[in-house]
Amino acid sequence: MTPRQASQGPALLAAALLILAWEALGGDLWVAHRLGGAAGFPWRHHWLTETVLHEGGRALSGVALVLWAAWAMGPQTEGRPSRRERWRAWVLSLGLLLLVPAIKRLSLASCPWDMHDFGGAARYVSHWLSWWPAQGDGGPGHCFPAGHATAAFAFLPGVWMWAAHDRRMAMRWALAVVSAGVLLSLGQTLRGAHFVSHHLWTAWLCWACSAMLAPRRLARAPAVIRDAQSLDACTHLTSLAGAAAQPWQQQEARTDPGLRRWRHQCRWLFGRASIHLAHDRHRLGDRR
Repeated sequence: MTPRQASQGPALLAAALLILAWEALGGDLWVAHRLGGAAGFPWRHHWLTETVLHEGGRALSGVALVLWAAWAMGPQTEGRPSRRERWRAWVLSLGLLLLVPAIKRLSLASCPWDMHDFGGAARYVSHWLSWWPAQGDGGPGHCFPAGHATAAFAFLPGVWMWAAHDRRMAMRWALAVVSAGVLLSLGQTLRGAHFVSHHLWTAWLCWACSAMLAPRRLARAPAVIRDAQSLDACTHLTSLAGAAAQPWQQQEARTDPGLRRWRHQCRWLFGRASIHLAHDRHRLGDRR
């Protein structure tokens, strides 16, 4: 586990405990009862929540994924993620878009609009107790975690992709993804399509996968570059030490030809090491 992965662990654990506390205190039903009643949810078929936020949000996510793929095929630009980094983050995002629906297929937890309190036939059962092949809640199921929120939160790997190159851009990416995720989650909650915790666990899952997998794949090149910079510093310090001892070495070289040859060999070795180091750094910068 890398230091970046370890630094995310406490935050992920704290977030998971907060979501579990929200569920234990009945936050899901409390919100649902204030948005709907026995006649259902008034916002379920509203043009803003159903057409704009649901259908439009899903279409916009597909367009963003295609544009990201087109950008990943583009040339390398200095100070920006390499082609390989862009493709790796894109593949991870695509994996998240496929992972959450796959988990939903195994879940027997139904949506709020399927509950008896809101005009449906299902009874409320914790989604942690409603998994195949166990008995469900009497409804159609396949509602946990929230799939629509993944249309935004699945793009979180881009934050780690940019963090290795431009922290300001990484923050902008994170703000855009979280804002879109909250907006899409709000629309589905108003419609009665999901409980609040469904969206929170989707966001947590995408965050956890990004934090655990993205640094391992994307932060490797920056670490090598930092190692190369450390070698540069060591070479510089060695050259300073050699310059400080130069008067003594010159005095010894006048009387000892072997020492003179030894100095020339050291200079040649340091020169070759610097050339190989510069070549490796150039190759890392052009890696796509």
